[in-house]
Amino acid sequence: MATSIITCGFSLGVLIFNPLTYLLISKIGWNFTFTVQAGIVGLGVGFTSLTFADISEFEEESTEGYDEIVEHMTSIGISQAIASLGMVIIYIGEFLSRLLTALLGDKLKGKFLLLYTILTSLLSIISFFGSYTYNYTTVILYASAIGLFDGPIFAAMMTSCYELYNGEHLKETSHIMKMGMGIGYLIGPPLAGLLHETRGSFKPVFYGAAILYLVASILYGICLCLKSFKKIR
Repeated sequence: MATSIITCGFSLGVLIFNPLTYLLISKIGWNFTFTVQAGIVGLGVGFTSLTFADISEFEEESTEGYDEIVEHMTSIGISQAIASLGMVIIYIGEFLSRLLTALLGDKLKGKFLLLYTILTSLLSIISFFGSYTYNYTTVILYASAIGLFDGPIFAAMMTSCYELYNGEHLKETSHIMKMGMGIGYLIGPPLAGLLHETRGSFKPVFYGAAILYLVASILYGICLCLKSFKKIR
């Protein structure tokens, strides 16, 4: 829970410190503003250090959205060392698809909302069938697909925010997006853990992910339709 709350702090920091920094620079100049920021960071480090504890006192807890794949693999008899490769496969796929998105960014300009609609639909289908993975090969195939199709979504977040209003309200849209990500990181891992513990299976976790991806796809589709309708008018 604590590590998930951190991600909400990222978004709140953007919302609070961007206007605060602008205000301070206009009032006291950039050099004194940096001094103030250094003081704030110093206070943060000081207060944070008071919370330090021996991590051996705590049980290992999943904090990342993809960690359930490792847990799922160990639950079907795969060793922890080999199961950790599932995470590696996902991030390799994400790296390659993000790189490809960056290289093709100019050709995809104006089509990212459509791309998001398609990708989230595919991720919904993949997550549904992820519940039927039963050995190392099927889980690796699932992890590869998740990484490849999820990567472009993260790579083009700012571009999609720009595309939504044709560059207008970019700051507000990006902040709302980051806040939504923070909320997702806050709620997602505990919810996945709760589903697994109450149902005794990872199937509800995969089904839940499939539903959420489907909802995201519908919302992206609505945004795309509204944008097209506005253009016609």
